[in-house]
Amino acid sequence: MKKKKVFQYLLLITVGIMMIYNLIPFGDYCRGLLNALHLIFFGGMFLLLFLIICSINVYDKVKNKNKFDLIPVILFLTFAVFLYALLELDYSRFWTTPTLMGSVSLDNSPKSGYLTLYKDGTFEATYNSADFSCTYVGSYKIDHDTLKLERTDLSTETDALFATGYLISTRKKELKPLHTKYRTIAIIE
Repeated sequence: MKKKKVFQYLLLITVGIMMIYNLIPFGDYCRGLLNALHLIFFGGMFLLLFLIICSINVYDKVKNKNKFDLIPVILFLTFAVFLYALLELDYSRFWTTPTLMGSVSLDNSPKSGYLTLYKDGTFEATYNSADFSCTYVGSYKIDHDTLKLERTDLSTETDALFATGYLISTRKKELKPLHTKYRTIAIIE
């Protein structure tokens, strides 16, 4: 295989990875306008690079009677499927099942949040602001009717939107914080 072809494949793979890198939901992450611009920029570069490589392949096929190189097409389709799947997942954790979901909002403020507890003992606390959202991940424990989010910096990271301890009230369908300075989380069914 020619070095030029290998370089084309590596370039296409690198730009494809840069395109989908910010969409993979592992650990803490934030989403906003910058992420959308990142996706548009690298998606445009990926498409342009694919079209240039395919044009070179078509020209080489017509001029030199060489076989059309299908590897860039396969790479393009692979990254397109991954991109579609990641966008359809909407950053959710597809490897585990949610057991409890709740929402909280601040009055007269664009700040809100969602808390999701998963079957595998982990949680996601999503803090939404007017122009971005950040998701913080950690472990939790439930002892009788008390939920303990095992992350010490959760309150500071979310501007005191989420506490680290809640009383679970299934009758009222809410998570009541152990400290009064935090807001009650409404359980979503």
